[in-house]
Amino acid sequence: MRRCPLRSAADRFTRGTENTMFDEVLSAVEFLETRGWELVNMDQGFVACMRRVHPRP
Repeated sequence: MRRCPLRSAADRFTRGTENTMFDEVLSAVEFLETRGWELVNMDQGFVACMRRVHPRP
């Protein structure tokens, strides 16, 4: 069975976009971790749930 070249190109574009979005979310998480936040959960790489880490007295 032959694959449609347009479909495979579209699939590559979509995956590339998803990878870019995932990288942006991870960069934001890493940035916030340096400022007292910690990652609690990540939903498929696009929604990151974080919480503020309070220093102990």
